[in-house]
Amino acid sequence: MLRLKLFGEFDLTEASGVAVAVTSRKDAALLAYLCLQARPVDRSVLTDLLWPDRAEEQARKSLRQSLVALRRLLNRDGELLPADGGERISLDHARISVDVREFEAHARKGRGSAAIELYAGPLLERFPSPSTPYAAWLDVERARFGDMACGILADLAEAHLANVEWERAKEVSRRLVETDPLREAGHRLLMRALNGAGRRNEALQQFHRLKDMLRDELDVSPDNMTADLYQSIREPATRAASTDTAATVSNIHDAPQPGPDIPSIAVLPFDNRSRDIEFEYFGDGLAEDILTNLSKVGSLFVIARNSSFSYRNDARDARNVAGELGVRYVLKGSVRASGNRLRITAQLIDADDGHHVWAERYDRVVDDIFDIQDEITKEIVSALRVRLTDGEIALILNRETNSIDAWKLCVEATELMLRYDVLSSKRARDLAQQALDIDQNYAHANAVMALSYWVEARQGLTSNSEELYERANEIGQRAIDIGANSPWGYASKGLAAAGLGKMDEAIKTIEVGLSIIPGNADLIACYGLAVMKAGDFAEAVTSIEAAMHLNPFPPGAYYSSLSRAYEGNGQMELAYSICREGLQKYPDSFALIMSKVSLSARRGKQVEAESSLAQFREIAPHFRNQFTRKYLFIDDEAFCQRYIEGLRIAGLPD
Repeated sequence: MLRLKLFGEFDLTEASGVAVAVTSRKDAALLAYLCLQARPVDRSVLTDLLWPDRAEEQARKSLRQSLVALRRLLNRDGELLPADGGERISLDHARISVDVREFEAHARKGRGSAAIELYAGPLLERFPSPSTPYAAWLDVERARFGDMACGILADLAEAHLANVEWERAKEVSRRLVETDPLREAGHRLLMRALNGAGRRNEALQQFHRLKDMLRDELDVSPDNMTADLYQSIREPATRAASTDTAATVSNIHDAPQPGPDIPSIAVLPFDNRSRDIEFEYFGDGLAEDILTNLSKVGSLFVIARNSSFSYRNDARDARNVAGELGVRYVLKGSVRASGNRLRITAQLIDADDGHHVWAERYDRVVDDIFDIQDEITKEIVSALRVRLTDGEIALILNRETNSIDAWKLCVEATELMLRYDVLSSKRARDLAQQALDIDQNYAHANAVMALSYWVEARQGLTSNSEELYERANEIGQRAIDIGANSPWGYASKGLAAAGLGKMDEAIKTIEVGLSIIPGNADLIACYGLAVMKAGDFAEAVTSIEAAMHLNPFPPGAYYSSLSRAYEGNGQMELAYSICREGLQKYPDSFALIMSKVSLSARRGKQVEAESSLAQFREIAPHFRNQFTRKYLFIDDEAFCQRYIEGLRIAGLPD
């Protein structure tokens, strides 16, 4: 039996190991292509693939010549390449051993180690492609087999790590990195293996090699998961929240973390299958309410809205999404409307194997939307086998409004509010007021309004900040009084109290909210803002990092807050690094650009500081140093003076 190796360089041998020479490049290309086809191939497909520039008759003649040459070479032990003269060409796969086909067979049967032994490199590495169509086919196949090999290597590495087999995990992870140097997941596995083997410095060096490579090749920085792992290795005491199974946000609160007993889930925005743009908000609102209700369950790890909603209109496979977000389960669905009728589909997918844990279709009227939300939430909890306390049952079934119109207004207001700029927050306030005109006891509408006043007061470009903080404080308290399970209610009330200098009240308010809604990333981040204003920068770092763990694609406000927290905690290089990382994702962020101006100036990078200041003044031409202290939302005078001095060095007028 002949043996053909296609991984790495083309190599054809007899059973004895004696090489069989295929002297023609196109003959070798034809043989390789036929070996990878499960079914007979039309002659026209082969001529188009290998002789695209020739006339039909000439191309068919060239194909016949190649087939004759291959039959003369291969038909030594039976009819490996039958000469039937038909229009379809095939190989007798039982008469030739091909490494690629064996690799696929092992992979299908879950024999990863056996499969990866066959992977000697990219498919037909350094093979001179005989035509443009063949090169295109080969590129696709190379990528497919490369991804398969990387997936198998990652699974093997994870298994070795789980079994505390550090050296074997290191060996497999290193091979994964060599196979695909730009795949961050491979570098993370190698860092974990090195750290587990007691080679902490090598693990840290691996991160810096990756960082340099990503910068040079793609002009990007390592993603949050990689940076998070780096920090956990570099500073295990302060980053335990990212690597252990419990993340401490405060002395009274343990944020849920994914693990064997803590199911993890991302709720994606429901696709709008209707032509009416109004139902875009319907799908968003439906997903957001389900997400918010699930985050009230202490035994669930729920990815925050900003991260899960970044996959709006994204057709990627749920398993890819789950891998990027670091969860096991993904909820996705769609909304289709016709008049007053709704068709809502929902599927809960287990990313471990891609199967549907639960799926349902709801054909209802629009007025049933809240009932559908409750039913989907309960089905998810049941499917994940989560036991709810009596209090959690009451929380997830507690509706804030029964008005569809008020709810739709608030969905749109929420989207605007999350931009955290004055103009958007004022528009959100108008929508929230319209919702309150319909239902004055709608807790979330009150919370949106309160938060909008806080944003306006915090910007600093107004003389009545204290009055705005008072309004936010009053309305935030009303939101809590109406709906004790509203995360934005506790956030707005706590931040408003902090703005008024009532730090004990601010921190206590948010702590109470976290005791009721333990998995809400934004509320955890708000806790970080509050303790940072009070001067506890170390606690702020821990809290905001924990929030980013729940929100792996966070908004710009997370980055700017974490940068200030790092700076206040004496970690200037980390402050600068996280600021730059945030700007790569949010290049027009007012807060991040301002921090870069100050940090660059104080690091002696005057040209960079002045360039950033020019960009800053385009965004905020009327901003002066006199407004900075209000905007920073930090009481530590030494911090404020250092920050303002940096802006002054860069050239920002007082």
